[in-house]
Amino acid sequence: MAVYGIDLGTTYSCISKYENDEVKIIADEEGGSDDLLASAVFVKDDGKELIIGEGAKEEGVLAPERLFQFFKRWIGKNPETEPDYKHYIVDGKEYTPVELSSLVLKRIKEYAKKAGEEVEDVIITCPAYFDYAQRDATKKAGELAGLNVLAVINEPTAAAISYSNDLYQESQNVLVYDLGGGTFDVTLLKIEIDSTSNEKKIDVIATDGDAFLGGADWDNEMYKLLIEKYREQFDVAEEDIDEELKETLRSATEKLKQKLTMQTTVTYKTKYDGERIQLEISREEFDERTKGLLGKTEQLLNSMMNKAEEAGMRETDIDVVLEVGGSTRMPQVQNFLRERFGDKVRFYEPDKAVARGAAIVAYTKAYEKDMEALRDCIKRGGKVETDPHGKVVITTTEGKVEILDVVTQKDEKGNIVLPENTQKMVISDVAPRTFGVIVQDSSIQRYYSDNLIKKDTKSPCKIEKTYYTPEDSDKISAIAVRVTESVSYDDENDLVPEGEGNNRSYVCPDSSLELSVRGMMLIPLEPGLPRGSEVDVMIELTDLGELHVVATLRKTKTTREITINFSQISDEEMRKMKNRVGKTGVTAE
Repeated sequence: MAVYGIDLGTTYSCISKYENDEVKIIADEEGGSDDLLASAVFVKDDGKELIIGEGAKEEGVLAPERLFQFFKRWIGKNPETEPDYKHYIVDGKEYTPVELSSLVLKRIKEYAKKAGEEVEDVIITCPAYFDYAQRDATKKAGELAGLNVLAVINEPTAAAISYSNDLYQESQNVLVYDLGGGTFDVTLLKIEIDSTSNEKKIDVIATDGDAFLGGADWDNEMYKLLIEKYREQFDVAEEDIDEELKETLRSATEKLKQKLTMQTTVTYKTKYDGERIQLEISREEFDERTKGLLGKTEQLLNSMMNKAEEAGMRETDIDVVLEVGGSTRMPQVQNFLRERFGDKVRFYEPDKAVARGAAIVAYTKAYEKDMEALRDCIKRGGKVETDPHGKVVITTTEGKVEILDVVTQKDEKGNIVLPENTQKMVISDVAPRTFGVIVQDSSIQRYYSDNLIKKDTKSPCKIEKTYYTPEDSDKISAIAVRVTESVSYDDENDLVPEGEGNNRSYVCPDSSLELSVRGMMLIPLEPGLPRGSEVDVMIELTDLGELHVVATLRKTKTTREITINFSQISDEEMRKMKNRVGKTGVTAE
């Protein structure tokens, strides 16, 4: 069975699959769109039927309170700790960002089925700066839609893989500038191709981004310009402009912005309440109005390059700069990148590169899995045949029949010849957060978080370190090993203790570091154990996005361990959401 790649975007989503040595984008024929599905959900009056896609945006012009967009910005976020958390409520019913994302995926699955594609196994993409809770929420959105999510991979990694596969089969350093409709990220990757082992290795060197920066913010500035032009033309205060007219103007902003990509001036014409409205906006004044937004992307680019330089890669080492995301079509973005990077800039499949790359990764993973199954079948003495298309059909010794996505040849004796030297793909990432343990330095009564795995460290990774008990065992009966999470880049961060004993909590004076305790283990101390006894700690960040921590009191060999999953969604919440999503119908119009 095929494995599909899905770009679950903030404003538009896309699904693709790799077959016959090329990527196929699957379009929503029924929705009347091209290859993209608008990530928009409109709730009909009965609440039982939802419109997904461009039809949702059209319905939302007259009933904007029933239209939900940009929910990806909040997926995986905790409403209890996020003061600006966006709640999506209509008719007294709240839809979570995970549910709304799953409805978009459900619509994708349905229209793909009508196109003859049975979508089950998928790889979904997400921004590179997403933390593990956001990645887990993205995975759960797929599961709610009835998909088997094999992996969640970075969007810029997928884009770079697509470019490398299509146009440039050589080792290179790739910067991906991804400005989508709702989010922005910038990532530097190193692609190495080993011709001897035929292995393609993709390493994320550094990344940065903003979940609240994208084309929608440019749209908002276009809307403000339209309001100002209207006020000038009709000499009215903003509060006196009819709400219906405001929504009409807002619905025109995206198309006007797109026209300014090709034209130096656009004119918006409409008739409202007997008045003829004609508003003109030039590219120059739009660029001036939005230069602060462009400046934010430059700040994030500079921040990312500072991290890259610490990792040993300079700006002059970059071979190619990929413009990804529909918003990179804006001339101001293209001019900015070309002024900085010259002829290294490539305008490559901005809307579809991510989905295309996800499909290539999906196929590669599925192919490697099939090859393992084929070798195992041969080793165990199972039956190997080929179908009329040359694909391998295996029957294991247990009688299980599988059709593999592997094409083989036969020698002159009719024996199956295994494909040799097929390219393998190895993808490494960077840690999106910093993880450590709380340490007590009893000599000076100092408490601090010892940051063992720092943000942007290559992952998966494992660190081991030895600590020492702060007191004799006649004074304390156990030691607590507390695991911390933050966004710090420092080796250590001072903490202020509050309370006593093992119930003590710790406060980081610098709240911007977002430091919190994610888990705790208690190791009992036997009588007679002196102060300074060794405690060995191992902390491992796995490729599954889990944090595994083991602490061992060396003298007594007493061991405690904990595995921290960063999901913020309980099994009960998943059950309730699955029930709601399952009962909800989705349509294109």
